[in-house]
Amino acid sequence: MPLSKLLHLTKMLLGTIFWAVLLTHTATGKNLALEEAAKQQAAVTSASKRVYRLLVETSDGSILGGSGFLVSGSRIIATNHHVIQNGLTFHIGKTDPSGKIRSIPARIVASYPQKDLALIEALDDLSEEPLALEGQYPALAQEIFAIGYPAAADMHDIASNAPFGDPMFFSPSVLKGYVSRVLKNRWFRNQLQHQTPIIPGYSGGPLISPEGGVIGVSSSIHKEAAGISYAVLTADLIDLLNACSLPAKILSPSPYVSSAQLAQAQPQLAPAAKKGALLQNDLSVDVSDELIKRANTLLENGDIVAARLMFNYLRNHLELAEIYTGLAKTYDPNFLRRSGILGLKGDQQTAQRYYHLATTLIRKDQSPKQGQYIPSQNSRCSNSYCELVDSAAGPYLTCSTAKAN
Repeated sequence: MPLSKLLHLTKMLLGTIFWAVLLTHTATGKNLALEEAAKQQAAVTSASKRVYRLLVETSDGSILGGSGFLVSGSRIIATNHHVIQNGLTFHIGKTDPSGKIRSIPARIVASYPQKDLALIEALDDLSEEPLALEGQYPALAQEIFAIGYPAAADMHDIASNAPFGDPMFFSPSVLKGYVSRVLKNRWFRNQLQHQTPIIPGYSGGPLISPEGGVIGVSSSIHKEAAGISYAVLTADLIDLLNACSLPAKILSPSPYVSSAQLAQAQPQLAPAAKKGALLQNDLSVDVSDELIKRANTLLENGDIVAARLMFNYLRNHLELAEIYTGLAKTYDPNFLRRSGILGLKGDQQTAQRYYHLATTLIRKDQSPKQGQYIPSQNSRCSNSYCELVDSAAGPYLTCSTAKAN
């Protein structure tokens, strides 16, 4: 065979191989893109099942709407403070798998006005699993999805009775956008700026990453800059859940609790969770029982100061009547006098406060009567008012029922 013809055939063969390889890579790339798109769609669809319509009745009888999402256990819903702040009664609207509409009453667990966050508790179990939380700051230009209930886009006016018989009224809407910038100042109310065209009604709904993790809570839109929206960072929500000792699925921990100094300044915060772990009380049952026993022994032996320190440590990790009773005794003038303690002044007011907390917990532990609702006991908060306070280690969250609305 002539050399020229051999070279021609070789070129044709190489060309065929080139195009075959190119087409294979193109097809593979398209398949991968389709797979990623399918995963993303599945993640957002799954997340939307954990987002609920909130119906808030105010003192004048009007009904306001907002969004919320399951964030802890089978009952705890996260939303915005401004969604619930003027409410007297609260309901969570959803449809079950059969399409039947459910309206579940709810109560306020904690209000965090400084960050425009609130936690409410459904008075009945929800069938879904909580959404996972991305505590770390999102990347610029990251793709996100806003899920919520846009009141202005509904077919019915929320003030009428018409929507409450329409299952579509309780079907969330999804919008796509991007992260614009992260405002990292700890004290800011809204810390995530994004370009997702949310409208009133989305408030309290989650901003979801393509993988399905919550990176923010929709809160507001810019009045003068079209297309600019704001959200509370998930780091603040994790902070609030920690302060209330509520378990949550954490994909990446909040940067606020990564510092050992800050953890020491705010002992009720649980340690930063490992990837995929649940935030829970960091004392095992065996350890807590041993520490309670040791504290009571110190109390019986008259070592009041050491017993008080031990009980104070325990109450920052556990919510037990026995702990508050022991702490109350370390302040009770009558107990100190009967125990023959000299040189230590009691505080009747403080003792009564801790006795009251112990009594409240004992009542919660009693079996509820038929039809009576007893709030869940896995939370340290109960209609609490929460705020950031400053310390040498930096700002940390504290919650108190004294300022609750």
